[in-house]
Amino acid sequence: MAITQRVRGVVADMGANLKRKANKGAGLATEAGKRMRGDDIGGLRPDWKKQVKRKDAHVPVPVSQRKQAASSQVSLIDDDPEPSEFQGDESETALQAARASKTNLNTRKSVSDSNTSASGGTQSAPGTITAPAKKRTTSRMGIQLNPADATSRAEPLSTDKQRDAHGSTGAKYSNMDLPFNKHRASQDLAKWRSVFLPKVCDWAGTLANPWATSSHPDFGPLVMEAWCDTYVDLVAVKEDPAIVYVAAAALRTWRSDIGKAGVDAVDTLMANKPANEITAEVSQLLHNNCFIRRYPDAPAGETAVWLSDLFLQVFSTHLEDTIKVESTAYPIGAVCLCAASLERALNLWKTGTKSEKAHFSDALWGSATEIYALSADRWSTIFEETSKIIARSNARKVKREQQPVVDYALDPRATICD
Repeated sequence: MAITQRVRGVVADMGANLKRKANKGAGLATEAGKRMRGDDIGGLRPDWKKQVKRKDAHVPVPVSQRKQAASSQVSLIDDDPEPSEFQGDESETALQAARASKTNLNTRKSVSDSNTSASGGTQSAPGTITAPAKKRTTSRMGIQLNPADATSRAEPLSTDKQRDAHGSTGAKYSNMDLPFNKHRASQDLAKWRSVFLPKVCDWAGTLANPWATSSHPDFGPLVMEAWCDTYVDLVAVKEDPAIVYVAAAALRTWRSDIGKAGVDAVDTLMANKPANEITAEVSQLLHNNCFIRRYPDAPAGETAVWLSDLFLQVFSTHLEDTIKVESTAYPIGAVCLCAASLERALNLWKTGTKSEKAHFSDALWGSATEIYALSADRWSTIFEETSKIIARSNARKVKREQQPVVDYALDPRATICD
């Protein structure tokens, strides 16, 4: 009877355990269904608080105790709760030991930092203090900073640049390099343009070949002489290479201005005319060099060579800048440049419409310029008529030496006469 009751008790306990297992399985299935959705942003589930409370309440049982309890049970069913996700984590005792170890480590680090600050060094090992690291400063890197002097001026030209008087090594100079007095630089520059350059251009205008001014043997001495006459108190720097270089550049500009004056004069003459009329007029002006004759249709001896309005207009470009210069030679080179400039400009309109500009250079117009020199005369009349164009009341009257005549082959430009 007693055995039967014990068996019934065991069976009842087994049934209760099975029922409890079934209910628990159903609950887990329901919870798993609810967890089908992925974790929310941040990696936490919506029910993370419940999970933490439930798992914090569970204290894992050591394996040895679980085996001992299992061996003492009569039932064949394991009543131990299902292991949680954190079953393999450290025990509470291990966690407390780890926290205590971390606290001791932080305490030792604080003490070490305070000792380092007090000693001015770094502690690399127990009982060892090294010297503090020095900051990288400009003085340690060999760099020395000096305050700028706001009153300082630019240094003079270097020795290498001074030796290159004619730009043979590529040295270039401008008006800023001229050796002016620094206390009156603007006044000296104005005198350079109004006094010095007219002297140099007047000399260039007297050469039969005005294209070869920079290579002329008298160019250097002439520049120094003009400098000394213009800047009496700066004679000591007359050999400064910047003076010769900038003066040569000014002569290139002088020739270019005459070339532009010829183009402008012809453009004005051909403005608003039909192409066929322009073609006929250009052909007529170029024939027998009529563009430098005032009366091209007049009988021989009455055409007034070098007195055409077209020529005098271009020649005034040179004479207006040099009229105050006292010279002893005729501006034969300037007259020839003006004639070559007009011939070039007329050829640009030869087809009735203006073509692209051909360079006004020695290579293209040097020979024509020299040949025109053989026909230049009537100087007093040229000066008088040109002075009217430049609107000056009194034309200069100078006595000039006749340039030597060069023997050229027979050319229409060399035999222009009335």
